[in-house]
Amino acid sequence: MVTKTYGAVGLLDYQAEIPVGRAKMVVNFSGGAITGYGIAPAEHTTSDPLVQSVIENSAAFKRGRIILMRATGQQDAATGAQPAATAQDDVQKKTVEVSCIDDAKAWLMQTFGIPARELRSTKQITDAAAARGITFTGI
Repeated sequence: MVTKTYGAVGLLDYQAEIPVGRAKMVVNFSGGAITGYGIAPAEHTTSDPLVQSVIENSAAFKRGRIILMRATGQQDAATGAQPAATAQDDVQKKTVEVSCIDDAKAWLMQTFGIPARELRSTKQITDAAAARGITFTGI
């Protein structure tokens, strides 16, 4: 069973109302924090495949308001699916236009809550972006 943790980018708490047919599923995100190093997004962790499917097919997930932060565990043997070793396999690829490496660093800090101390060099910035499926253009 795969346990996935989703993050609500830039929010300390978030109550997502995701349409499912005529109904709405309410998913609560909590635990976000603002520190001197950046913003840690509010999180929701679930091992329920139905909730995971609803979140991953929602408009908020597709436009980046909700992101997959990490996944642990293995798929159920009955599904025949490959185990998910890391969240990186499930991250959607995205290209972001920036004007310089400092803009890329600021974007990562704001979007993913990465501390500035982890983004001191160009290599660290590009590696952090690549780990989240992000490619910067313009730097």
